[in-house]
Amino acid sequence: MIEEPSPSLLYEIWLLSSSTQMILDRLGADSAISADEIAVLTTLRFGNGVSQKQIAELTNLRRSTLSMMLGRLEKAGLASRKTNPRDARSRIFSITAEGDRILDQLVVGIFNIENAYADRVGESREQAVQTLFELRRNVLQAGISELEKVGK
Repeated sequence: MIEEPSPSLLYEIWLLSSSTQMILDRLGADSAISADEIAVLTTLRFGNGVSQKQIAELTNLRRSTLSMMLGRLEKAGLASRKTNPRDARSRIFSITAEGDRILDQLVVGIFNIENAYADRVGESREQAVQTLFELRRNVLQAGISELEKVGK
C-alpha cells in the first residue's frame, strides 16, 4: 500500500498545477492545442501584441520552448508575428481571428469548471480567482525571499 505524503502547501500547489494542466490538455485536445498553448493564446489575447520575452515572463515558459510553440501556433493560423516597431531585432506576437475563435470555444469549458469550483468553495468566480491570485503572489514572494537567503 502506498503511503500518503505528508501535507505540504507546495506539494498541494504542484498537484493543483498538474491537475489543471491535465484538464486544459484534455479541453484543448479536439483543437490540437496544449494547456501551455492555451496559456500563450490567452496571453496574446489580453496582451494585444507582445514580445516573446514578455510572453516568457508572463507564462514562466522557457524561451526555447516558447519559440517552438509560437511557431506551431503561427503555422496553425492561431497566432501571427510582425517586426517590433521599437526594436527590429525582436518580434511582436498577436492572436489571430482563428485563435480567438478556438479560445472562445475553450473558454466555455474553462468557465464551467471555474464556476463549479467557486460553487464548491462558496465564493463567486471572481472571488475565487482573487483568492488564488493572492495565494500565488504570496507563495512567490515567500519563495523569492527564501531563494535570496540561500543565494539561488
